[in-house]
Amino acid sequence: MGYPPGGRGYRLRDIKSLHFFNSSNVIFDENIPYQALHRPPVNPIDYSSLPFLPPIDSAPTVPCLSSCTDSTVSVSSVAQSSASNSAVAQSSSSNDPISSSCPVDSSSVSSPCLVTDGDLDAPELVSDINSPSSPLIPILVEPVTPVRDSVPHSSLPPTPDPIRTLPRRSSSRERRPTERGSFHARLVEASVQHREKLRVNREAREAEGSSTGAPDAGPAVPVHLDNDNPFASLCCMGALDDRPLRDCPISHLTVSLDVEDYLSRDNDALWESTLLSVRSDIRRVPSSPGYDMSIPPANYAEAMARSDADEWRKVVVKELEMLKSMGVYVDDVLPDGVNAIGCRWVLEFKLLEIGGPPIYKARLVAQGFSQIPFVDYDATFAPVAKSVSIRFIAVYAAIHAWHLECFDATRAFLWGDLTETIYMRCPQGYSSPFKGVWRLLKSLYGLKQASRVWYKLLCSVLEKLGFNRLEFDHAVFIFKRWWGGGNVHCLLGMHVDDGLGGSNSSEFLRFIKEEIGKAFGIKDLGPVKEFLGVQFERDLGTRELWIHQEPYIDALLDEYGLINCNPVSTPIDVAHPFGRETDIHPIIPNLVTAFQRLIGSLLFIQRHSRPDISVAVLLLSQHCSKPSSCHFAAAKRVLRYLSGTRSLRLHYGGTSSGASLYGYSDADWAGDKVTRASTSGFLWTMAGGPISWSSKTQTCIATSSTESEYVALTRALQEGLWLRASLAYLQLPCPTPLIIATDNEGARSLSENDSSHSKAKHIDICYHFIRSHIESQTFQIVHTSGITNPADILTKPLHRLKFLEAVERLGFAIR
Repeated sequence: MGYPPGGRGYRLRDIKSLHFFNSSNVIFDENIPYQALHRPPVNPIDYSSLPFLPPIDSAPTVPCLSSCTDSTVSVSSVAQSSASNSAVAQSSSSNDPISSSCPVDSSSVSSPCLVTDGDLDAPELVSDINSPSSPLIPILVEPVTPVRDSVPHSSLPPTPDPIRTLPRRSSSRERRPTERGSFHARLVEASVQHREKLRVNREAREAEGSSTGAPDAGPAVPVHLDNDNPFASLCCMGALDDRPLRDCPISHLTVSLDVEDYLSRDNDALWESTLLSVRSDIRRVPSSPGYDMSIPPANYAEAMARSDADEWRKVVVKELEMLKSMGVYVDDVLPDGVNAIGCRWVLEFKLLEIGGPPIYKARLVAQGFSQIPFVDYDATFAPVAKSVSIRFIAVYAAIHAWHLECFDATRAFLWGDLTETIYMRCPQGYSSPFKGVWRLLKSLYGLKQASRVWYKLLCSVLEKLGFNRLEFDHAVFIFKRWWGGGNVHCLLGMHVDDGLGGSNSSEFLRFIKEEIGKAFGIKDLGPVKEFLGVQFERDLGTRELWIHQEPYIDALLDEYGLINCNPVSTPIDVAHPFGRETDIHPIIPNLVTAFQRLIGSLLFIQRHSRPDISVAVLLLSQHCSKPSSCHFAAAKRVLRYLSGTRSLRLHYGGTSSGASLYGYSDADWAGDKVTRASTSGFLWTMAGGPISWSSKTQTCIATSSTESEYVALTRALQEGLWLRASLAYLQLPCPTPLIIATDNEGARSLSENDSSHSKAKHIDICYHFIRSHIESQTFQIVHTSGITNPADILTKPLHRLKFLEAVERLGFAIR
């Protein structure tokens, strides 16, 4: 509404509440006409008693100029701005006083002069208005010629008495339009042409529809936009609809808008901003228009209503026959007072190769959420191999030139026997002999105890084959004994039903996979290339290993529409981690779910192959419970960083590299500006590359940088103890003592002696156990420069140059 004097910001009006307020956070959208934001009143207001002219929409006619002709009329419009408002002044042609009124072409006449309340504050202006003798001095401007013929004179109502125009003080100087005035005149002409184009297109569409005899399409389908969006609210209220040309003179037109075009673009942008992939659990109606057959059905009823119902029926029957052949269930009658859990079908497409035909897959899962604790199940925990253990097996096998292969157990959860009696309702598509229920004999997908039953069965099979379970990771198994005429050493890591094994004997690996296949069937995947979404590349000649997740990153970028995005050099901005307060972000539907899902994907990448995004993921994950749009935009920035660095790989090994461990520790004191908590970071390297890393906020508030570094050093030593004990249990060589480097001399001194007791007496005793390990010489703390400490990247955001140097020190390589 203008820029008020004496204040800061623009004067705005809320579209919904109609209240006025000031704000400096304003974005001008030149596509929205100002005139379209205001509807004319239902009951016209009488302006006859006011000292200024009525608004444009309320004036039925305009005064005629005595020099008007049938063909061309001189029109002028000069904008005058003051500190508080603006008024549009208009006059007739050169020095001819207004003597009479006659019907004229309303499309070629500009609006009369308007006076606002601020203009009435000037005494000389009021005196001029009240003075009947004040002459009317017209303003000469270049005429604006209409692009098309206007409304005929015969269609106009009779002209009433002349409306008084604002008298102006005499001036001997002839006024001509300024450069800005000429620009606005050309803008008005362009708007007339654009509106004419819209009218012609609309008439063409109507003529085409009437000529083809197409039936009425019915009411328009509303566009579902966010009600909090002001522009969406205007569109829903019809405030931006095109007005008929005969209702508004051409000279009064502003820059028009193709509303359908704009709504289409806005709707597309809204869907692009959601960045949510389509999931098969979204229930849809196959008979609805626009139904996408490439998306698998959400349930059995939807599958049977599709055109490919026969294909889904085949895979459902195949799954039921497989469950019957494995003895998973028997038909039974539900006893009185016993709970029967439910079940559902999970239907999905599986692609064997990109661009190939989809394979229909169906799996029956139990609804374990209806199980009763301590009745239908007891313990449910089942361990899986840690990401550090998987990397350790791969790195150790690479530097010793071992064979490294992987396999996948088929139908893993269907092999274990249940110890509890569980009844389940019959699934859809199954005909029970006596309309009863299923009594489950074996484990089934979806049961609370299904994973634990499978893990216990796997342990029993591996123990029979001579494996021992690693006590420091219960999903890692070791075999080291005489077999087949030689000393065989094998490491096996299991993640649910996926196994990764490294051994110095390829015959033993083949034997193990055959024996496991006899117990519960496996799919032999051969030498490892991909395991759990992580890519492994080896060079057997140089004993080198590269670990990366480039295909997963590409799939993630494709899902969020960032394949061809502009990359950034750092995952998070140092000055504005979550953007500036003035940044405008799109509205994200289901923001909490979308943000948590994106953070989970980033966390998966960070834990397995990209320690350089640890700080960014740490800061973003702190807002998972209540994120905002700025946090989602910051997470997308991490994706843009991964887009530009997708070729980075963790590099291990080489002919000169050994298996020695080396640790680094660092801390960012009071880095959190809200809680003043510090951030700990540590990095353990093996064979020249990172094997274990962490970035975590400290639970205690440190009173000094020495204290925060001391706490971080303790966490690094805890991880070193686990790595050292794992090597010892695996009967692998381990250097003594293990070296941990820190860039804080005070923390190193505090860990070796108690010379600063007065400054450290309040530190919890759980952080002082480091001294006992240093005294026993199992660990040694050394000092390193803060500039060369690779753990610095795990504690705080860094500027571009420092960040790029830290990435090189982490052990990344481009291949």
